[in-house]
Amino acid sequence: MVYPFIDQLQEQLLIDSFSIFCGAGATADLTKRKWEDIFHEKTKMFYNANLSNDIYLLSDLEKNYYNTNNFYSDIKSKLSFDGISRHIECIIKLNLNHIWTTNFDEIIENAIFKEYGVKPVVLSTSKDLLSKNLNVEHVVYKLNGTINDENSMVLTKTDFFEYFKKQRLFFELLKRQLVLDSFLFVGYSFQDNLVLNALREIKDVFPENGKTHYRFIIQEMSKKNTKEELLKEEFIKYEQQYFMDKYNIQSILLNKFTDIDDYLSELYRRFCNHNILFCGSFRNIDNDLRIHIEQIVDTVIHELYQNRFNIYSGNGRGLGEIVVARAKLHSKMPFNRFINRPLIFTGDPIEIKQEKNKRIEKDCNTMLILCGQDESLSSSKNVHAQFERFISDKDNNKLIIPIPSTGYAAKEIFESESYKNSYCYKIMQSELKLLNSMKKPNEIAKLIVNLILRYRKEP
Repeated sequence: MVYPFIDQLQEQLLIDSFSIFCGAGATADLTKRKWEDIFHEKTKMFYNANLSNDIYLLSDLEKNYYNTNNFYSDIKSKLSFDGISRHIECIIKLNLNHIWTTNFDEIIENAIFKEYGVKPVVLSTSKDLLSKNLNVEHVVYKLNGTINDENSMVLTKTDFFEYFKKQRLFFELLKRQLVLDSFLFVGYSFQDNLVLNALREIKDVFPENGKTHYRFIIQEMSKKNTKEELLKEEFIKYEQQYFMDKYNIQSILLNKFTDIDDYLSELYRRFCNHNILFCGSFRNIDNDLRIHIEQIVDTVIHELYQNRFNIYSGNGRGLGEIVVARAKLHSKMPFNRFINRPLIFTGDPIEIKQEKNKRIEKDCNTMLILCGQDESLSSSKNVHAQFERFISDKDNNKLIIPIPSTGYAAKEIFESESYKNSYCYKIMQSELKLLNSMKKPNEIAKLIVNLILRYRKEP
């Protein structure tokens, strides 16, 4: 499968300058519904008979004349779903801080809770910007409102006309984010002009320097060169150019809807390939070994940043402090990022620490192991457990590099049968064996980064 523009999207995701915008099509694999399906049967009949192609006008007629008493309750009952959309599941795995949507249902919120065990903050009105905490890991911006507040829902022609008066601050926040981030639009048709109005204004202000955004287009082209197919192909070509010229939106052409999931999964895989997890700890080591570890961390982080990798770290006692300090020292934002979340505290129960470690590990396909000394000044069981958990993920061919010269768990893991039987060791054992004889931090650093670059070479 070809992945148009995936390098550009990956770059924005790596530097935390990337947002997702979900329309109804982003959940259609679960809901099996079109926009008109949420309304009364008579409304759908009017629409399908082509008496009007303005569903907002037809829903206004429904609300005011023939389904006044049950208008909201009927819609709410049709927007309550059990299960998870595959499209949304792939989006949630990208671990974005915020997701924008015009959807009323709770599919996105439920998917976040399932994946991360936390309920996201949901914003559906301008008033929410002042009353809710936005400094959290997950925020869902529901531009058209939510089924939990019928007054927030944009369903009718009247609602749409009043939108910019009631939700002006919300709309301005969207424009700000469209300036800062590259957006990927999933299942959004642009028929309501909400986003296009914002992008047109941004294009006027930044005609040359605005962010590029992306949308999925399903071609579903026939192999037959019929007159209709050729006409369709010509239309798509002109429409692509129009969206780029007028709104800075590039079109990602795919053959079928399930290709969206494959594309998002590949984007996430490449993102994880560029995130390097530092694992290890120490309580009380001699000064020479500490200096050796500090120099390795310093040179490795410098080399990784030079090659545009991100650094992830937990709170490994002793080692974590060095990683934080060196990562901050060498960071040249926005191209270098250090991620240290969720925070692991000394008083956290063991099961909470393990769960937080899993969440830190999730976005990384490479682990570096240094030292690994526990409170009893022996090899750390926690580091061994983290190694076993990381290596047990068979799907992603994780790369694990223990640095034996740092001793303790790192040396034991490097010499273990479990490591020698791993996929990464088998295909790179000649290079990895060199680590056993290396002592100079700069040589170790260059070998490690070269190993990662070779192992993670993208197609």
